[in-house]
Amino acid sequence: MAPHVGNILPTTWSGLISGSAALILLIGVAAAAWRVIYSLCFHPLKHFPGPWYTACTSLPLGIAGLSRSEPAWLCSLVEKYGKNGTPIRIAPDLLLFHKARQLRDIYWDAACNTKGGIYQHEAIGPTSLFTTTGADDHRKLRKALGGAFWSVGTLKKTWEGRIDELVVNWVANRRRDEEIGKPVVLSNKTSEFAADVMTMVLFTTPWGFVRNDRDERGMLHAWRAGTGLFGLAVRWRFLREVVLGSRLMRDYLLPKLTDEWGNGWLMAQGMREISNRHGRLSKEKEGTDTQRLANMTLFIQAGADTTGTGLGATLRLILKHPDVLAKVCEEIAAADTKGVLSNPVVQYDEAKQHLPYLSACIRESLRLHSPIPNLFSRLVPPGDGKTIDGFHIPAGTEMLSHAVVVQQLDTDAFGPDAAEFRPARWLEGGEARAARMEACMYTFGMGPRGCLGKELALMELHKLVPEVLRRFGVEVLEEGQYCACGGIAYLQPGLLVRLTSRG
Repeated sequence: MAPHVGNILPTTWSGLISGSAALILLIGVAAAAWRVIYSLCFHPLKHFPGPWYTACTSLPLGIAGLSRSEPAWLCSLVEKYGKNGTPIRIAPDLLLFHKARQLRDIYWDAACNTKGGIYQHEAIGPTSLFTTTGADDHRKLRKALGGAFWSVGTLKKTWEGRIDELVVNWVANRRRDEEIGKPVVLSNKTSEFAADVMTMVLFTTPWGFVRNDRDERGMLHAWRAGTGLFGLAVRWRFLREVVLGSRLMRDYLLPKLTDEWGNGWLMAQGMREISNRHGRLSKEKEGTDTQRLANMTLFIQAGADTTGTGLGATLRLILKHPDVLAKVCEEIAAADTKGVLSNPVVQYDEAKQHLPYLSACIRESLRLHSPIPNLFSRLVPPGDGKTIDGFHIPAGTEMLSHAVVVQQLDTDAFGPDAAEFRPARWLEGGEARAARMEACMYTFGMGPRGCLGKELALMELHKLVPEVLRRFGVEVLEEGQYCACGGIAYLQPGLLVRLTSRG
């Protein structure tokens, strides 16, 4: 009797499916094995030290960024593998340099002014000043967006008086908190102040973070919540190019202009501003409206919570060290007695001239607690490669440094106590030593692609920090912890304090 066809087909199909699955699995295992062998034995960077797993995949770097352990993890790699300044392989094609003396050859060399591949994908947003990779394109865009507008002179002439008004209103809010006995997450309130400064500079009118004493539309909260995905996409190539390479996934995961809060709301306000062609940003002639929007939102995000983190971290470190706090308060009181500080607002020039110890505290805080400890890679140009600090780096290699690693571990640049908070180091040895240390700082980046808003951030720091300590006694209830997620730092859960007005 002939076999029943219905009994044979399922068995046949099942066998084919099982065989195909096994073949696919075998191919996958073989590909993974070859990747490991190639990365460890044949890759141009095989001679550079580092964990074997970072030589094979960028996933560990992504996990470190997502889990808020990246600075500590990178520091541990430097301690283990970085003898004599040896670059460390932290991803298959990526080397970490951890000595300040090496930074100039990476970030000031015009031949290396092309950003690495971690920026070259739409998954982390439309092309903006941050993601523009080519040196010529970046130079044109930076000229269109920046120039004198971000210089100290223009900021003082155009915006300083209005920033002073925000300081006065911010202090009034803190007095109301005191009257009702309300503890304050001071680090969040400094971020709200910085957000209003940035929206005012870009949109003429601040968005109400200080006026309404709140995180408007949850913008700052959304920014922090999104740093994990952003940082993971930048660091982990598979997520960036495969998962987020799908338009469907990007549309699902990324904010939308129709959102009523967070980054989507921020983007909607930016589009409205672009459509009205209002203000200075209409100068930008190059690019599409989408790219103009990307630059606008970049400025707000990069200049709001990050400057707020600098403000909060500076106050936290001063308050953690009673001897430093006492010196700062004595310096402010002495300057007030001499009548050299304006009232009620400390002006930028006044703070730098008459409060040198407080200014040193700001520099020291930015050194230890960089607001943006991110990975800003550069490509070694085609050809014979490049020699840095005696190490030959093959062409096509991505190379970078890290603010926390350099500024906390490089004792050659900052002294044997580099890991300690000691503001006096900036006043010892005169301006020459301070200038040498400043040249080693990576907080605001370095070279032609350095932070466009550096002077604005320093202006805010030299205004609000002394004003807080001038007006209030501060009782620390919870000091919070400096942490970085996806290359963006903040205080977690925050600097919780109780304020008491000084007489």
